Amino acid sequence: MLLLTTMRLQRWLLIYAIAVYLLVCWCLFFLYVQPSFTNENNLRIGADSQTYLNIAGYVGSIKGTKQEDVALVTLSGNLLGPVLVATLTQSLWGIALFNTLLFVLSLWIASHLPGVRLGPFFCLLVLNPTLIPALLTLNKEILSLVGAILFVRYVTSERKTPLQLLLLLGVSLLARWEQAAVTGVVLVLSSPRSPLKHRRKSVIVALILMITLAYPVLVRSGMADIADMIAFAGEGSTGPLLNNIQASYGFPLVIIPKVMVNLFGHLLSPSLFISDFFVQDPSDIQIYFVLPLHCLAMFLIVVVAAVKKKLTLKKPTIYWCAIYQVVTAVSPVLQTRYQYPVYVILCLELSGLNLMTSTFTQQARRFHKRHFRTALTN
Repeated sequence: MLLLTTMRLQRWLLIYAIAVYLLVCWCLFFLYVQPSFTNENNLRIGADSQTYLNIAGYVGSIKGTKQEDVALVTLSGNLLGPVLVATLTQSLWGIALFNTLLFVLSLWIASHLPGVRLGPFFCLLVLNPTLIPALLTLNKEILSLVGAILFVRYVTSERKTPLQLLLLLGVSLLARWEQAAVTGVVLVLSSPRSPLKHRRKSVIVALILMITLAYPVLVRSGMADIADMIAFAGEGSTGPLLNNIQASYGFPLVIIPKVMVNLFGHLLSPSLFISDFFVQDPSDIQIYFVLPLHCLAMFLIVVVAAVKKKLTLKKPTIYWCAIYQVVTAVSPVLQTRYQYPVYVILCLELSGLNLMTSTFTQQARRFHKRHFRTALTN
């Protein structure tokens, strides 16, 4: 009885904590976020929010003319998800409300994953400040979060339906095409009928080899998307150097540095926290607060996952993260924000996700069903 009472108390405390966090976020929305889009302050809180709003027909967050000639899905980017959200919601507060509902739905789905403790998972998500602009601005991160949780939900489901798969791939595509592509590849390679389902290291090596041979050919063919990305990444010294090596069949040499930059990039630039912070305009909340703290949270979560021996390719979740790292490392533009779904999956791992529970349940049900049929025939 005492244990039951304690569990109920913990559940209500968690609900209270989530409600308070969302209330604080909405206060930030009305005090700072919404004014930043209506030119009442000079803060930049969302990464590409204004770009998405303009493409959806909002100029300075005022309803304007939709840019019909903009390609929503290209090799260098995918604008489909944010533009669709803006078109459907038609207001800044509607976007924030939609994001909040997606977040609450994601928490509910996570609470039904095998072994996951919702309290630690919520706390780990809150640890990363990326969640605040994900909730309050027009962005891809909230869609990436939902896509990551739906992927884990799918691989742990006892009965996988076409509707589940369609929803998973659809949400992933609305976030980023890389997320949808990696999800599809991992599901195909991990299926029971796949001859490569137990050769995960070989698959990753083969993928790196394919990229090594194909990328220089694509660069020299003059593909517009890749040329634009290379030009955009031309600033600085590290990015162009790595891209030049990659374009000369050197992808295996640069993949580890590029993965490190994608995961922990701002931690590798200490000047951002020292001299640049006082020279540049700190009103860019995204550059000087959200992304550096995101990299710090990612570093901590990766270290803890490694210490607890969670980073094993035997798990489909970690297999997904590994292939995602290879695919995102190909891009000439290094982006730490692209790694947010990896952060979400690692949070689930550290919150007690137990894939073996689902596997054991499926095997047990097959065993009992097979013996029940045998008993009927005899």
